[in-house]
Amino acid sequence: MTIKNTLSRAIIGASLLTAGLTPANASAVVAAGQSASGTTTMTVTMPEYIVLRYYSSIALNFTASSSTTGGASEAMSIKWTVDEGDTTLAANIADPTELGVSPRKIKLQNVWAIAGLSPSGTATVKIEGTDLTKQNGNEQSTIGVTDWTVASGKTTGEEITTNLRGIAGGVTKGDVNMTMDFAKTSMSGDHKGSFTITVQTI
Repeated sequence: MTIKNTLSRAIIGASLLTAGLTPANASAVVAAGQSASGTTTMTVTMPEYIVLRYYSSIALNFTASSSTTGGASEAMSIKWTVDEGDTTLAANIADPTELGVSPRKIKLQNVWAIAGLSPSGTATVKIEGTDLTKQNGNEQSTIGVTDWTVASGKTTGEEITTNLRGIAGGVTKGDVNMTMDFAKTSMSGDHKGSFTITVQTI
């Protein structure tokens, strides 16, 4: 009776082993003094994403002093204000009366930044902008704005391709360039418009 029970247990144990108590897709039988090895392919999938940092509002404040006819006048300067404080830029205007003579180029430095991952390690950055206007009843004063471009390093254009620096690589910063025309600017005070920066992984 004892021998029969022992044989039954052995047969049942062998059947269970054969039925799948070992991994279905891998097997290695090792005899004494021998070895076996197996290679596992591992895949880590990283997400595709992009983060855009930008200022929700920027104030450009031109300053100039009044003067009598024929008297000396101070140079005009421009100051733009963001969340982190004020920065004064040269507006290239020697005299306030020169405002409407010719368009003026303006550069806003480090006003956007991107980070992320993409299949190619790069992304496109595109800008669109409007004129700046002030309405007073039926009258309108306009600062014309053209030549909107973005710049990163030595690359400048209405749409550029720039590097994403990965998870640990930090951010890619960039500038916004524009040309302002004051030929139809007839009022003092706030002239409002906007620009939109669009980024896309590629």
